Formats: sequence, structure tokens, C-alpha cells
Amino acid sequence: MKTLVLDNSSWVFLTMLGLNKILIKNFQLITSKEIVDEIKKGVEKNYRDARIRINFIEEKKVKIIEVSRQNLEKVQRETGL
Repeated sequence: MKTLVLDNSSWVFLTMLGLNKILIKNFQLITSKEIVDEIKKGVEKNYRDARIRINFIEEKKVKIIEVSRQNLEKVQRETGL
């Protein structure tokens, strides 16, 4: 299965287009802890796309990784990026 790394702004647009279920079916989805923190701020502000995305995260349909300079090589190995 191919991997797709999601940043915040791209994922907002993909969500607004209703593509999350298609993406989950066809890709291993990955995002960072920092992106999840941004999404949580959106949930607090009652943004619809943030609520949808946080549900996919809570359902473990999106893998959360912690990215730092120290573990960048490990992330690259694990994801094939």
C-alpha cells in the first residue's frame, strides 16, 4: 500500500472535497503530532473539517508520527519517503 503524508492545509481541502474515505481505502495515511495539535485547535473553534479529521484520527485510520531532526531518518525508513 502506498503512503500519503498529510499536512494541515492539504488535508482541509481533501476533507472538504469528501475524499477521506477514498484516501483511507487506497493509502496508508500519516500525519504528525504537530498537525494533530492544529486540528484540535480547529475542533475547539468548532470547524467542521477539524471535527471530521479528528474522528479519523481517533478511529486510528491515520497514523500519527512524531517528527524531529533526531528521528527523521527513522521516519524515512518506516515510511519509505
